[in-house]
Amino acid sequence: MQQHQRVIERLLELVNEQVAEDERQLLCDFVSHYYAGTSTADLAERDPANLYGAALAHFNLLRRRQRGTPKLHI
Repeated sequence: MQQHQRVIERLLELVNEQVAEDERQLLCDFVSHYYAGTSTADLAERDPANLYGAALAHFNLLRRRQRGTPKLHI
């Protein structure tokens, strides 16, 4: 569990370094929930910058979704 939390904390550091102040809390919450169920082994295998990028891409995809309309990215 500690390793999982360390990876999440590193991702949150990246959010705080890269994201405008008015967006930080929303994205921090998203990243925490996004990776909450991910296994520690899966997180440990990947570079934090790539994990951050994946979460950010999905976050941005969801932000552009119109209510009641499916949004897919394949």
